[in-house]
Amino acid sequence: MKKLIIILSLFVCNITLTAQTNDLSAEAFVANAQTLQNSIREKFKTKDYESLEKLITESIMLFSRLSDENQTVYKDFQAKNYYNLACVYALQNKNEEAIDAFEKSIPDYKAMITKIIQMLEPTPIWIIFAMMNDLSN
Repeated sequence: MKKLIIILSLFVCNITLTAQTNDLSAEAFVANAQTLQNSIREKFKTKDYESLEKLITESIMLFSRLSDENQTVYKDFQAKNYYNLACVYALQNKNEEAIDAFEKSIPDYKAMITKIIQMLEPTPIWIIFAMMNDLSN
């Protein structure tokens, strides 16, 4: 009986800890994400790919601690994380990992592109082409 109570207590504690990890506030997320992104930029400059891999993975884990609602708000952040991770893996010749990370970035990028297209829909097409032409020059 004591063993059953101990096991149930551990199970309840585990559920409580799991629930707490998904309650990172948006403010705490933004502050931590900015710090991580600054570190990531610095490591890209020094080409320290092993450290980059760890930092980006940490950034991905930070995102997973957000509530579902906040994950929806910040999903572009996660797409960028996976894209950057794919680049880091590719630079280390970890091709399978690079493909996996890139595939994880695609659904969120599709959503971003859809948002951009929806914002541009009322814009006449000739203005869009003119803007693209200006950017290419």
